[in-house]
Amino acid sequence: MVAAQLYETAAPAPGDPAAAHVGAVWTDLRTSRERRLFGGRLGGPNADPWAGFTTNLPVSAEAGDDYFSAAVQLSQNYSHFAIARVLGTPGRNGYPTHGATTNIDLVGIGGVNFVNTGLSLFPAHEAVVSSLSTEPSGALDWVLLGGWQRRLSIWGPMEVALPSTVGFIWPWSVDAMASLRFSPPLWFGCDDRSPVYVRAAIASFGEYVALLSAACSEASFTQVQEDGGFQLSDGGYAGPRVALRPGGRQSYVVRGSYLSGAPPLAVTPVGAADPFAGGLAVDRDRDAIWVALSLNDGGVAVHRLALDAGVVLASVGWATDARDRLDAIAVDSSGDAFAVGVAHGPFTAAGASYTPRGGSDALAIRVRVDGGLHSVALFGGPAEERFQAVTTAVGTARRVLIGGTYDGGFDVLDASVPAPPAESLMMLEFAP
Repeated sequence: MVAAQLYETAAPAPGDPAAAHVGAVWTDLRTSRERRLFGGRLGGPNADPWAGFTTNLPVSAEAGDDYFSAAVQLSQNYSHFAIARVLGTPGRNGYPTHGATTNIDLVGIGGVNFVNTGLSLFPAHEAVVSSLSTEPSGALDWVLLGGWQRRLSIWGPMEVALPSTVGFIWPWSVDAMASLRFSPPLWFGCDDRSPVYVRAAIASFGEYVALLSAACSEASFTQVQEDGGFQLSDGGYAGPRVALRPGGRQSYVVRGSYLSGAPPLAVTPVGAADPFAGGLAVDRDRDAIWVALSLNDGGVAVHRLALDAGVVLASVGWATDARDRLDAIAVDSSGDAFAVGVAHGPFTAAGASYTPRGGSDALAIRVRVDGGLHSVALFGGPAEERFQAVTTAVGTARRVLIGGTYDGGFDVLDASVPAPPAESLMMLEFAP
């Protein structure tokens, strides 16, 4: 391990809750040695609301009732970040099931209220941004938002909020002078009104690659017009149909253009998995997609897919405790993938046995560029630890930066982490 940075939550008053959540970590070895963490925490003697937490940036500093669910750095100006701020309390794995009021903070630019994206005819409707990614194009940064919004049905002059969601992919552009432009969002909706979630969406050479979860056998794909007129009175959605698998909720890797509004180029089923977990990474140098999943029947899996064809080329995985999960994945310059999450119970991987030391241990999996398992590591002590975010960077040396939470002391490689007063935030940097 190269470095560890710890951000302790203050001890709560007796009987008060304490918790922490990591939405993203970031480091850019091209411009600085700063490491940044985005998340939230609940703790301290007067901790009624959650408080959004970041490092080294002039945004929410332990104030308000919010937390950060995603963040990305912009390339046209490295001091600019886009950060998704969810107002309220983290739901399942930090993502409210049916959405919440969400803002996008554009650090160095300003704030954008993300409460009406074209899905609703009325303002202030609920959405969640579960991922942010960016790619440069000439003098622009394209920022791609992925997530879901509460589904609506129109009954005459009224909108009715349903206990369901529509998944979205929404491109924005920002130039070096901080001028912001919105392009029409793309929506996936099931005609049977079952929920659709976009867990992650990545911008790559004018295309999106998304990890989508749906329970229907066919979904509609719509590029939203500003008047929201694609909605039908029966709650369905107009637009081309995308064939999915029947038989319950499945996860899919979907690829298409984020500007043209054309139907997806490829839809690849990758298994029945938790829609609120998992991660996605794209390796354009090797035309590969990496996806990390937490399987519904108890298990974790990492797949390597061909970018153009969308077929699965290699997979690693194993049966686990049903509570185990993978929450993020990243690819380094050598083409190796790093998936992170949490392990609650013992498991066997490639013939080796692993047993968490406490209630849960933070889990890290490294998969070789050819899709074979490189190594598995558990980090934990007698309490509970988990990893929730990972990124890679290249400067004078390759680095892997992992963010997570911990509520007890533990040893990590050559260092000892002391127990905090309450569940707290951590960033660990490794040289792979």
